[in-house]
Amino acid sequence: MGDDQLGSDIVASGATFTLRNIPPGIYDLRADDCEGNTLSQEFGIILESGTYPWTFSDSGVTFTIVNDSSIDLCWIYLSPSTDSEWGPDQLGSEILHAGESWVITGLEAGLYDLRVEACGEGELEEYGLDVSGHFEYTVLD
Repeated sequence: MGDDQLGSDIVASGATFTLRNIPPGIYDLRADDCEGNTLSQEFGIILESGTYPWTFSDSGVTFTIVNDSSIDLCWIYLSPSTDSEWGPDQLGSEILHAGESWVITGLEAGLYDLRVEACGEGELEEYGLDVSGHFEYTVLD
């Protein structure tokens, strides 16, 4: 994970913030709220020069994945059920260890497909999860 680019600054709802002097390269972006919950993530963003407009909103829908299994999870993919491809890995470079949970925010209510992959072998897929409000999915052995 890279350095916090805001420092002690807080971006209020509806406000904007401009990052300056970011060298060209490929970046993963993550915005967290003041409680540390991830509001939005984007992976593999190519910054060549100039600016990258990044807009997101807190729709009030949260998807919490609870790892009540005995294994660590390295990849979590979530996509609307209407998509034919999996969305980006929600963990980025993080690992969801046994006994921990991960919160995904900024989703619209609707039907989603979920793919969870263990760091070793094994995967789990669930289709047509009806996600709204504060949705929780628990991974078991």
